[in-house]
Amino acid sequence: MEELTIKNVKEKLIEIITEEFLCQLEKDKKHYYNEAQIQYKIGIELYKKFGIEITVEWGVPHVENDLKSEKRRIDIMLEIGGKKVGIELKYKTKAVAGEEYAKDSADNDNKFEFFKDVQRLEDLREEKNKKFHIEKGFAIFITNEHLYWNPAGEETYVEPFNLCDGTELSGTYKAEWESRKGQSVEFSGSHKIQWMPPLKGPDKKDGKTFRYLIVKV
Repeated sequence: MEELTIKNVKEKLIEIITEEFLCQLEKDKKHYYNEAQIQYKIGIELYKKFGIEITVEWGVPHVENDLKSEKRRIDIMLEIGGKKVGIELKYKTKAVAGEEYAKDSADNDNKFEFFKDVQRLEDLREEKNKKFHIEKGFAIFITNEHLYWNPAGEETYVEPFNLCDGTELSGTYKAEWESRKGQSVEFSGSHKIQWMPPLKGPDKKDGKTFRYLIVKV
């Protein structure tokens, strides 16, 4: 059985995502309609390939505001050689003609929540309590909705939360739209956004192109 290490875990996650989720609209490929399916499939593949058992919805302290009585959930946690790896996952779909993919909620809210995922992983890397400290974190976004990898319009309230290629996540971001009004994200580090290119041909706006990005924390 192949070995999974702290050094190669990103490479192996990329292999799983590429093999299982990017070609799902091809003939005889399994379709994934929600995030829970993605979580469990990643867990199955990690166990099959490396004998690694994951924890889904791992409860951690509400580290953003140090509210120890509250809990947050990390989508996936795995241990490699006694060291924890945290994975936050976003799977957002666009409706596709003839398929059961649903149109997810507003892309501005989903972008904000992805920013929060990265911040949460930063907090856990800095966590002093060994029970909750992670050695590495990965924020993963998989989608067939081109609005995520294309830039938002300039001078709009969503523009600061762009997820297009080359975007640098650093500093503080404040949401200015109604559903997230008054909420903010603050990064202690800097993280560059880079979408992996489509497997075949150019991007399509009909939902038939799946792409993903991984931010390593």
